[in-house]
Amino acid sequence: MQMVRELRELGMLKTTDLHALASYCDSWAEYLLLCQDCRHEDYTTNGKVNPLYTIRDMAFKRWVKMASEFGMTPAARMRVQMVAVTQGTNTKSKFFAQ
Repeated sequence: MQMVRELRELGMLKTTDLHALASYCDSWAEYLLLCQDCRHEDYTTNGKVNPLYTIRDMAFKRWVKMASEFGMTPAARMRVQMVAVTQGTNTKSKFFAQ
């Protein structure tokens, strides 16, 4: 899986992250299966949203949450960059008195 390779190369994937990675993969697989099921179902049933669509949306939200945990959403990448920039500007304070 390319994502695993990239996370490992960036030093963002450790053995302790395997459960979180499994959750990421499970939620993505669940979302894809539910998308296929939704293709054969109406969005509404008796004037209410079909529960299958609600479950699909919940799976997608779980996937987005896990993706952000690994820095794989635009917002998560921005947070990582902001931390890196902030840490970079504080480097001088380690060596020089304020």
